[in-house]
Amino acid sequence: KAGVMMLPVSPTPGATPSSVSTATTASDFASAAPPADPNEAAELARLNQEASTTEQTIVKDTSYQAAGNVPLQQPVPQNAAPISTELQPGMTIEQVMQMKGAPTNNTKFGTRQIVTYPDIKLTFTNGKLTDIQ
Repeated sequence: KAGVMMLPVSPTPGATPSSVSTATTASDFASAAPPADPNEAAELARLNQEASTTEQTIVKDTSYQAAGNVPLQQPVPQNAAPISTELQPGMTIEQVMQMKGAPTNNTKFGTRQIVTYPDIKLTFTNGKLTDIQ
């Protein structure tokens, strides 16, 4: 039937996954394959357990925070410099854009660059903030 997708049918009607044959057949390349690592199953089980524990911790913490029990905050590194919320002379265009986002206009003229935001016009000379209007 055109446009109709059919799901694959079980090899034997009424067969359950445990009754389906899982036998493998040897290929021409099987003899060239390295032997199975005897520790692989244990390592995969350990990694799976570690991932499950991490996932459960994250879900629990997120649920706890989403319920309003703990404010959602990013940890502040102890040696981090305080973040300035004010424009300062000498700031680079990158520093300003980190603070204010992308400008609405950006014009270069020689060593000067004029960057415009809806509420402010900034002039950079040789890559440093020199004027605010």
